[in-house]
Amino acid sequence: MKRGAGVAAVVLAVMASLAPWDEPPAWAEPAELAPVNEREARRDTTGLAQALLRGSSPSLRGSAARALGRIQNRGSVPALTAALTDRSAAVRFEAAFALALVGDSTAAPAIAARIPVEPDSAARTALITALGYLGARRESPALEKALASRRAGDRWAAALAAGRARDSSLVAPLAAAARDSRAETRWRAAYALGRIGDRRAGPALRALLGDKDASVRAAAARAVGDVGDSAAAPQLVKLLLDKAWRVRVNAAHALGVLKTQGAASPLRALLRDPNPHVRWEGAIALGAVRDSAAIAPLTAALGDTATGVVQGAAIALLQIQGDAAVPRIAPALDLLPPFLRSGLIDAMGDLAGPASLEILLARVRRPNEPALAAGAASALGRRTTIWSPR
Repeated sequence: MKRGAGVAAVVLAVMASLAPWDEPPAWAEPAELAPVNEREARRDTTGLAQALLRGSSPSLRGSAARALGRIQNRGSVPALTAALTDRSAAVRFEAAFALALVGDSTAAPAIAARIPVEPDSAARTALITALGYLGARRESPALEKALASRRAGDRWAAALAAGRARDSSLVAPLAAAARDSRAETRWRAAYALGRIGDRRAGPALRALLGDKDASVRAAAARAVGDVGDSAAAPQLVKLLLDKAWRVRVNAAHALGVLKTQGAASPLRALLRDPNPHVRWEGAIALGAVRDSAAIAPLTAALGDTATGVVQGAAIALLQIQGDAAVPRIAPALDLLPPFLRSGLIDAMGDLAGPASLEILLARVRRPNEPALAAGAASALGRRTTIWSPR
């Protein structure tokens, strides 16, 4: 229930789903891996580069590429770039994956040049994804071409890559991809448009809010909030009743981001939703819109069976009532799991008043809870005013 998992992981997950990065390639022989493992342990990038370029088998070369990717030394880029033309498609895949992890944008032109001539679908997906991960906007034309490819895998990989690159020049191609016949491309296009955050994406995203596929509606709901499209508010309110809980969650999130005052009443209804994720997001959204009529139901939500909902309700009450809410939510500080407690402590950094100041000062002096103490110190440092009696 913690908000905002890192989205960069979403992009690399595309390649990881094709070949788990933490395991040796299925075609690798243990005897062949021994020298590669030894060189990786020594961080011998020169020896690994030699194994990559001169290894006698695809398994040896592919394992060397993986090792170079894990080491993430930019000096490995020339060897990995050369391996993009290896005679083995599996090695080319591994080299593209490794270049993405090394993160040196100087490899982007070679990656972009290889995409249209790469015959293997998995290797091509890795190339497209790596290009987006490197964030080289000069190579955006390659992503635009991939978005219009006849191959469905190229299109959805390019949509994710475009989102990672956050290149506003790709808004129009992504809007076209949002009309793709395949749902897996449409939801990725919506995700990418949200990542880019350009309001020109509003019409394309609003069209997706009525998509027949729940994953597309969910991605579009999140994205309209990310691009700040307040015109989508009426559609988002309707989606609060969607059968798919992820759609309801993202619609509530977007209404909170947009601070849609007119959505307060339907958001209050979400506090009774059967899904705890929805209840949590509903609480957070009510805090974002500063709905004073929600104080009573949010107070009741402090007794929710899901601890995440308790945290969300407490944060919302702090946003609505400020320091006056602290006595009401204080018991949650000792009942919540540590990671949820930290989020509540962090929210107090936005307040000004004696009650929240007292709690932060007390938590910062807890040596047996170093993470909580550090969070309290950070919150204290963010406070714009130190309370003083009038």
